[in-house]
Amino acid sequence: MVLDGLDVDLYQRNNIIKLQSLVHNQFSAPRFENVFKYSWYACGFNDTHPGHFDNPVEFCFNIEDKICSRLDLNCNYGCFIICSWCENSLCYEHFYMDYHICNEIK
Repeated sequence: MVLDGLDVDLYQRNNIIKLQSLVHNQFSAPRFENVFKYSWYACGFNDTHPGHFDNPVEFCFNIEDKICSRLDLNCNYGCFIICSWCENSLCYEHFYMDYHICNEIK
């Protein structure tokens, strides 16, 4: 990621697997369960509307003016993503580099 000066090559096999694993973990959060149910409803395979659900983009990337919530590590970098499980705002290093696989529901 030359643009940000980060020493990560996203085209390498291990980094692709790591990124895929993080994305899968975030979409596996209970808050997004109705997103997948809605896809079945929208295409006509299910007649029951699943009800309200959080939009993944609006929830995870509503990061304006937020800093990393890992204050225990004295981090004051800008927020990269909000964890869909624990709702912590995380910087790139604490989400991707530290491999934030979470299953703690807040």
